[in-house]
Amino acid sequence: MLGRIVLISLFALFATITLASAKTQDKYSVETPQGKPESHDGQSADLKSDVQRMRVILGQMQSNLAFVQNTTTPLKHQFELEIEMWQVVLDEMDHHIRETGHSDSESRKK
Repeated sequence: MLGRIVLISLFALFATITLASAKTQDKYSVETPQGKPESHDGQSADLKSDVQRMRVILGQMQSNLAFVQNTTTPLKHQFELEIEMWQVVLDEMDHHIRETGHSDSESRKK
């Protein structure tokens, strides 16, 4: 009798977990657009726009850093490192945009 109760409890638990998992997958599933895929030029323009906005935010971060006390504190040093890191990331993105644009112009010539 105890074995049947345990078996039924395990079955109910398994059914509940399976149902919850299915609902979670439906809730967080990513729908892919059914239309034609976005052109490479559109993606490149979006990337350029994103980099431009990120550079504006980086400029704001640098301006805000100027208002932090002149003494070197761990917090100020952390801000400096983060600004430097974002500068490197944005430079890499610019390099990628230039490379992609260069390879696109070569492929169009052929």
